[in-house]
Amino acid sequence: DEELTNLNWLHESKNLLKSFGDSVLRSVSPVQDIGDDTPPSPAQSDMPYDAKQNPNCKPPYSFSCLIFMAIEDSPTKRLPVKDIYNWILEHFPYFANAPTGWKNSVRHNLSLNKCFKKVDK
Repeated sequence: DEELTNLNWLHESKNLLKSFGDSVLRSVSPVQDIGDDTPPSPAQSDMPYDAKQNPNCKPPYSFSCLIFMAIEDSPTKRLPVKDIYNWILEHFPYFANAPTGWKNSVRHNLSLNKCFKKVDK
């Protein structure tokens, strides 16, 4: 089913960054029941994502989502590939020391994902 891998819904959110909350790039907390008074488990998978505190921690976002956040954050809502790389490196220090294949993943997503369009300069 194409709907399972289709990201057409991305364009429906005019400001995806704000829909995640004010601290989207600083912290992503696991969902916790409101009535649950027990503190969250200290297990690594339950710890909030914080790129500044732990720059070696892989971000919990897909490359499609990272690309979309970079484009949404630009004033013109469009970016050259090198600026997408730079935005990702600036906001997610993990990629500075990650294997070089992450740039291939960005290009792959840009070329095959229908929600991204190549435009002339």
